[in-house]
Amino acid sequence: MSENFSIQVIPFQYLDSMSIVRIENLTILNLNDCDIKNDFQLKYIKDRTGPIDVLLVQFSYAIGKSNRHNKNEREKWSKEILSKLSQNIKFLKPKVVIPFASFCYFSKQDNFYMNDSINGIESTINYLSKENPNIKFLCFYPGDTWDFNSYITNSNSFNKYNEDYKKINVLPLSEKMIDLNTLIDSCNKFINTTKKNNNLFILYKFFNRNKYKIFFRLTDLNQTYLFSFDNGLVETNDPYIGKSWCSLTLQSLINLFTSGYGYDALIIGGRFESNNQGLNSLNKIFKFQAKNYQNIYYNFDNIFNSFFKKIFRTSRIFHKR
Repeated sequence: MSENFSIQVIPFQYLDSMSIVRIENLTILNLNDCDIKNDFQLKYIKDRTGPIDVLLVQFSYAIGKSNRHNKNEREKWSKEILSKLSQNIKFLKPKVVIPFASFCYFSKQDNFYMNDSINGIESTINYLSKENPNIKFLCFYPGDTWDFNSYITNSNSFNKYNEDYKKINVLPLSEKMIDLNTLIDSCNKFINTTKKNNNLFILYKFFNRNKYKIFFRLTDLNQTYLFSFDNGLVETNDPYIGKSWCSLTLQSLINLFTSGYGYDALIIGGRFESNNQGLNSLNKIFKFQAKNYQNIYYNFDNIFNSFFKKIFRTSRIFHKR
């Protein structure tokens, strides 16, 4: 930080952050990944920033929780993102908006279909410009520079990105060969660690016993396993009709069992398909691991401490961390 340059990072919700960059008399606000839910949060942001010269935002979905045949769902996501973004822009009233976060794409064989409804940068800026005619919307391509004053046109960047969109394709499969013993061992270790680290697990399991089982269909092996905390993974020929199920590759399943970020990575990356019951079961089964990864444990002591903190906390809109 100096007299004419500073960066302030502010926690937003639970895991995300926004950043405020001040250069001379300019204020730049980066809201990428900040899921703004209401005007109260917008007012909080506006009070922190004051007048905003440049707003940096995300403009398409970045989560893969949608089955192959659910294109209508993905189209709805894209429309809602743009509509909500436009509303936020109207409230914050920045001078310039740069939609910059959403140029990634789903690149694997089992999630490539997720690209069928993403918001392209040109259509995004056309929509936002129409909805907000008094605000300038700019598109930059890697390597571009801007001095905050010079006039620039978006056409060159649009043309480059449109060519890039045409070139996206499925990346070659590069997963390591894994034997089933490794899968079983990782599953058993996951079960033991979950029970060991969370002494309230047995209560959660008792009240949600039907949600702690799920059928995993391994697409690359053409095999199905029933998972439960009592029996681990057991191969089965059960058709699992009307029951919790999830289809994914062997590598994705091992990542679920071995990585603290495995569940979030699966949901974001979208390398799976499931029914609604399956989504619910995935959340119930792997929430312990996901929270433990953040040093949050489902133990008697932790629950009591959390309870008293909630009582004395004055505001929970913006979490401190």
